[in-house]
This record gives sequence, structure tokens and C-alpha cells, in this order.
Amino acid sequence: MLRDMHLNPPFDQLIPTIVELYQGKIALLQKMIDASSAILAGPNPNVDYSTLVGELPKIRALLDDIDHLLFKITPMVFATLIDSKPDSANHVNHLIIKKEQREALLNDLTIDFG
Repeated sequence: MLRDMHLNPPFDQLIPTIVELYQGKIALLQKMIDASSAILAGPNPNVDYSTLVGELPKIRALLDDIDHLLFKITPMVFATLIDSKPDSANHVNHLIIKKEQREALLNDLTIDFG
């Protein structure tokens, strides 16, 4: 769904970055599934078990790195909702969404996160 979305600068690279991070995460999870399946399948002379076992911590570390990056860019997602026009005190503190949309967003956040 994100691939069909586009943002204007300065946020134009945000969505492609998130998509790329999730694609990397999916590929790493598939590697982990493949390695785990090979290990659980039982003895096979064509499988290098020591390499598989050695790869799993590396995959886990890469997944953690991706999760950390996603966490760090989360504020940028919310920054896309802020109107860049300053108020009378020269602060940018208004949202670009309407009051009804804001209330629906707050309701969704309350339901999802308590």
C-alpha cells in the first residue's frame, strides 16, 4: 500500500525508505525461516549446519537494526501532519488535517495504544 503513496519534499524519501526497510526485513525473515527449516528437517549431508547456526545471530542483529531505524524515523511520519506555515508567534504548531480527521486520528491512536 505504501508504494502507491507519495509525499512532497522534504518528506519525499520517507515512504521509499520505509518500504525498503520492510523489504529488507522480509528478506531477512525469510532467510531465518529457511535456516530454521533446514535445521529442524534433520540430518542432511548437503547442509552446512555450522554456517546456518552462525548466520542466525547476524540475521537477528540486522533485524534489530532495521527495527531501530524504523523507530527513529517514526517522528518524521508525524511531522508530515504539521503545517509548515508559522503562527503569529512564529511557531509551526498546527496540523494540516481538519478537526474531524484529528479527532479520528487521536481515537485510533487511543484504541491502538491505550
